[in-house]
Amino acid sequence: MKFLECTDEKSNDLKETYNLTLAWEMVVEPCMVEIDDEIVALIDMSQGGMFGENSIEIYKFEVFEKGKGIGSKIITEVLKKSKGKEVYLYAEDRKSKSFWEKHGFEAIDDGSGTKVMQFS
Repeated sequence: MKFLECTDEKSNDLKETYNLTLAWEMVVEPCMVEIDDEIVALIDMSQGGMFGENSIEIYKFEVFEKGKGIGSKIITEVLKKSKGKEVYLYAEDRKSKSFWEKHGFEAIDDGSGTKVMQFS
């Protein structure tokens, strides 16, 4: 599995090609995820954001072919590489929240009354 840099132009092309639902414009650090020489997902994440220097924030994550276990494989790898760091994200909806909970994330208050998903 490789995480490759992604330009705005490329993310827009992928959004159109795969009918992605998330807005991929003006993202922080977008990456294409490659498995077996095929681009299978986009992820936007960074280290040391609003949750502290020892945190990783996932801003967006979208797999091109859902329901095949690809997202789980990617997140397992991200968490493995993030060992010792807390990982945070805001779930898009109930289905998304369920996915993150399945991977060990818990909903906590972010200090503003809004729920953020945290893995530590």
